[in-house]
This record gives sequence, C-alpha cells and structure tokens, in this order.
Amino acid sequence: MTTTQPSIIESAAVNKPDRILAKCRQLTAWAQKLPRCFSSNEQAVKALPEFDESEFILAVVSQDGTQLEYYHRDFDDPNVPALSDGIEGWCQILEVHGSLQHAVGIRQALLLAPPNGNTKPLLEAVPVEQKKCVVISPGCLTVYSRNDASELKPVLLFTGSFISTSVNQLAGYLGTLHSDLGGHVNNQTDRLPSQGKFMALWNANLKRKASRLAKAVIDAQRPQIYHDFPENSKDRQSVNGRKEFLIDAGHGSDQRCYLSPEGFVRPITDRSILLMHTGQSNAGIHPAGGPISGVIKTPYHILTPNDGRGTRGLMGTVPRGPITDIALLDEYVWLPLQSVVGAAASTYLAQIPKDQEWPQIIVRSEAIGGQAFIGNSQFPRRPGLHKNELGERAQCFKNLISTAVQTVKVAKEQGAPVEVIYIAFTHQEADRGARRESYAELATNFFKDVEDGLSHLNIPVFWLLDQSPGTFRDSSWQARLALKDLADRFPNVHLIQPRYPYPLHDTTHWSNRAKALYGEFLGRAIWDLEQGNRCAAISPIHAARSENEIRIRFDNETSLVLDETYFPAPPANFGFQIIGPRQRASIQQVRVISDCEISIQLDRVPRDDMGAALGIRYAMADLPEDKRVTGWAAGIGCLREERGFPSLAFEGVTHHPWVPAFEIKGL
Repeated sequence: MTTTQPSIIESAAVNKPDRILAKCRQLTAWAQKLPRCFSSNEQAVKALPEFDESEFILAVVSQDGTQLEYYHRDFDDPNVPALSDGIEGWCQILEVHGSLQHAVGIRQALLLAPPNGNTKPLLEAVPVEQKKCVVISPGCLTVYSRNDASELKPVLLFTGSFISTSVNQLAGYLGTLHSDLGGHVNNQTDRLPSQGKFMALWNANLKRKASRLAKAVIDAQRPQIYHDFPENSKDRQSVNGRKEFLIDAGHGSDQRCYLSPEGFVRPITDRSILLMHTGQSNAGIHPAGGPISGVIKTPYHILTPNDGRGTRGLMGTVPRGPITDIALLDEYVWLPLQSVVGAAASTYLAQIPKDQEWPQIIVRSEAIGGQAFIGNSQFPRRPGLHKNELGERAQCFKNLISTAVQTVKVAKEQGAPVEVIYIAFTHQEADRGARRESYAELATNFFKDVEDGLSHLNIPVFWLLDQSPGTFRDSSWQARLALKDLADRFPNVHLIQPRYPYPLHDTTHWSNRAKALYGEFLGRAIWDLEQGNRCAAISPIHAARSENEIRIRFDNETSLVLDETYFPAPPANFGFQIIGPRQRASIQQVRVISDCEISIQLDRVPRDDMGAALGIRYAMADLPEDKRVTGWAAGIGCLREERGFPSLAFEGVTHHPWVPAFEIKGL
C-alpha cells in the first residue's frame, strides 16, 4: 500500500496547482453566470450581430450537452480564443453549490485529476496530513475537506466550470491564462486585482453582464434620442429653429425643455447647481454592482461633463482633453456605476414644488481609491488625495479644481450659471490610523486649498461629510470622530449622516443599493440646507454619570429610537461600549428615557479613581471573526431619530437620521 499511494497521487496531480487554484478563488469572487448558450458554432455566428462590442464572450454547447467552448468578439488577448478558433477550456463559473467559505485555503490544497474518472481510490490515497483537496474533472471541480472522522467529504462544487476533452490541456491553459493576465488573490478582499490586463477583462465583463442581463432596462435608463417632439410633450413650439416643449421631467413636474441638435431632451433653465464627490473609492468610483434601475427619476435635469468619464471622473489620471459641453447623465457611459450624486440630484429635484422651475444639476466625482490625504512620491500608486510628502499637489486634487472651474465656465456660457457648489466628501479609511486632531488638520488643509482654488469663481462652496462605518472587522478609528469637529468649526462644513445604516458590497465598499440610499438622504439634506432647515447629523450635547448610571442627552428634533430590527444582527448593547480602566464596569442595560436622552446602566459603581478614565463609545466596535456579519461594517449602532421620509426608489424603505459614532471620556 505504501508503494501505490505516491504513484496514484503523482499520476493524478495537475501541473501549476497554485496558479489554477488562485484562478478558482478569483472566480468564486467574480461569480459570473453563463449568459447565452448555442447548440452549434453556426448559431453563435448568426447571433453575433446582436451583441454589443463589450459582449466579447460567447458560449457554445455541443449537441450532447457535455462540452462547452468559449469565444470572444474583438478582444485582443491571445489567451482568449477568437470565434474562428476551437480552443476549449475557457473558465467560467456556471453554478456554485455549497458555501464559498470552503474556498478559503484551496491554494494550498492538493489539486488532482482522476486519470480514469474514478475518484474513490484517489481520495483514499490522499495523505492524512492533507486536510483538503480539490478534484478537477471534465464536468466540475469539487472541493473535499476532512470531517471529524478524518474522512474527505465534498463541501463545495462548481458545476459546468471546467469543460474540456483533455484535463491536462485545460489545467495548463488555465495556468497560462492566470499568469498572462497578471492575476493574484487578494487575501483581504478575495476580489479581482486592480492592475494590468485583469482590470481590462473585469471592466469588459461587467459591461457585458449588465448589457445581457438588463439590456432593456439599461436602454430605458440611458438618454433617449428623438428625431421630433417627444410623444409625451405638450405646448410645442419652434423658437429660432429649436424645438421647445413642456414635458414631465420626473415626479409629475412639467418642465420647459428643448431638443438638442443630437436629439436629446435638455432643460431650459437659467441656473445650475454643481454637486461633486471626492475622497476615496467609495466617493462614487467603485462599481459595486452597477446602476439600479429607477433610482434616477429626473433624466433631463441631471447632467455631467462631456469628457466621456461620466460621473466617475478621472480617478487621479491626467485629463485627455478639456470639458467643452455638459451632457445628460448616463451611468452606463463608461463603467456601469451607481453614483451617489446622481441619486442625490434626483431626490433634490423631487423636493421642489411642482409649479417652480427646476435648475439643472451637474454631477461629477473626482476621487481616487485607497489614498490618504498625503501621498508618497516614492510609490507611483500612492499619489495622495491632496499632495505628496514634498508638498506637490496630487493629480486628483488638480482634477477636482479643474473640473469644477471648466464646468462652471461652460454652464455660464450656456446661460445657466452655477449658483452654488456642493462637495460630498467620503474618506477616512486610508487615514484610519490618524489621531483625531491630525485628521481634522489634514482635512482642514485640504478643504482650504480646494476653496482657494475655486475662490476666483465667487461661488459659495459647501462640504457635505459622511462618516465611515469602518470595515467589516474594525471601526475604532479616531479619524471618524474628527468629522464632527470639522462641522463644529466651519459654517460651510456639515456632517450629514453616518454610513453604517447602509450595507456593504464587500469588506469595505458600500453596495450600489447603499449608494442609492445615501444619495437620496444627501439630496434631501441639500434641500433642507437651502431651506434653512436642519441638515446636520444628531450629536450628544451632554453626558454625566451618577453612581452606576450614565445619561447622555442629544440635540435631536424628534424622539430617539433604539432600533433593534434594522440590522440582521444588532450589535451588543445597541453599539455602546465602556472604555477606560482595565477593571472597568460593564453595561447591563441601555434604554431611551425621554425624547432626547438615553440611560446606560452599569453592573456596578466604578471606583472613584476610575472616573477620569471611564468613557463611552458608540458605533466603534472592532469585531472578532465570529462576530462579523456579512454585508455590514463593524461600526454600527441602533440609535436614530423617529422622524423620517420615504425612499423614492425603494418601496417600503424609510430614511431616518442616525447617530454618528462618538466617544465621551471622563465620566
């Protein structure tokens, strides 16, 4: 028996297992579905004209249904077979059975291909010290893991993922593909990497997926081209050769519009609002699943610069050319993206009384992923959001200024000058290690430099901040608390809302639904700001301890609510923690005792010498692995106001003001 085991394993082992299994891990994160099947190459060729240029992969099923061949259209990667070729084995996840948690560690697992298709003797020959193995076959890939009885049992199955007449050919092909595309596994996020050809492949596949699965919806969401007056228009006139008319511009409000030479419906207005978004990847540049149908309900009055980058902006790259016009918002113009500012603009317009003329709202992000305020000139991928350590302005900072200046210029030339500039600011993750005072100073310098760069426009600038919820595992960042300090210090800076009520797409980025929801809240906040109503988030204004009870009073407008039902797994003690001395007391109960006050009951009276160190934190937890909740950040809490307003995009959803994370010491 000792002589046969090695030979069985050796004959079944697949070359380049690390690369192949890394590719498997990436595909579990990618989670693509087979979009179209054809019974022959001829059918695929006939269907080719129906596909957009970005839809570059086709699937062909053989007559007996056992073999798949994958092709592309107009794609220049030699590792992906062209339609005229017959290379098999392009890897595509069709169905996943079992928990993807079992994919963790498969890079170190034994990768085996049964020579005769019989897996039983192969599994019996796997050495006991191997806790996990992966078996690849023409029809599927199966992950086996040892149970308590040390038996290898199937725990995860990918069906229809690896189809080829030759397993060795497939294995070698996958290894080559993975290597040539420059891929690797990101152990923290299990997402596709962001460099090289893989990003180009990923972007194209996102476009392809959106185009196939929601083509009709997408077409309805994109700006429509008309050759004559729109059918639903009225009070039609031709003014100096231009077609003008009244049309329902959204939310049942009739607005005066005209037909542009290109055939687009454009607003007739004499004023503009510029709404920008800056910060890190959560500031409107991470795709997070693409746009959601029905979020933008005002298609004619939301516009964006015409440089082909949509709302996503330049992301820290050098502009290819100037902004010469303002185009209608199209969230599919480049990489399909659900923007925050687009949803905010649509919600803002919905607040305007129906008998009033709407302004046009120009929206744009100028942000860059993963950047602290101060970059490092020694590392090309760390340019910084503001500047580098030598004091040289970062390209993203330059883009924020130049995009705003050029947009203001074009809007003025077109007879709709910009009256106000709002800048939504979404940051903190990259500077999570900064002290509270340091982060406030960095942000202050950034805000000041931006305002100096725009001062010659003589247009008021307002900063609208959202507080990061942390990541899926940690949130005890002092930088999060600095936002309240900034809002207290500057009259044009407002802390709008914490981000923790909104779900995550992965471990750090908020989801497309989250961006749409926060966008709605932001749009309502901008309207409230303009009307002189409160737009700022709730804050504690007084805290005191008597014996073993701590009472905290807030500046809310309606009754406080401890909402136990909003989150799938509410945090312990509704998000409140005791901090301070080692032998600190623990929380027994948290309750609302009046419209604006909560009571926190401790299990004992702290010693007198503890008072100076004892403190309370809210929504600032760091979670061990067994306490983390998929789809939610660590820094959540259950305290909100009773008042709210209904979502315009999501039926049955009500927006509420939530209490941002805070910390009170010296109790």
